Amino acid sequence: AENQEALRLVRRSTTTPLAVGEVFNTVYDYQTLVTEQLIDYVRSAVTHFGGVTPLRKLFDFAAQYQIKSAIHGPEDISPVGMAAAVHLDLAVHNFGIQEYSG
Repeated sequence: AENQEALRLVRRSTTTPLAVGEVFNTVYDYQTLVTEQLIDYVRSAVTHFGGVTPLRKLFDFAAQYQIKSAIHGPEDISPVGMAAAVHLDLAVHNFGIQEYSG
């Protein structure tokens, strides 16, 4: 998916917060990025990550490394999917941002 080695270079070269993961589907895709704190936000959609429970587990994992949530809000998400995303935003301690592409 993402070039994780390149993110090491980007992390060293900037202080701009980094949000990565729109194409990730499992917590394993994030493992290196989170444990090495190469990103500031984990960015996935509830509807593409397997639902509320898997995404909540990802956010709990990321919180251990002071990484915030950034739920992806693609244009193809239904109102129910967006409601699930907002509900999850309110339930996690490391809420960062909610994307909305309306």
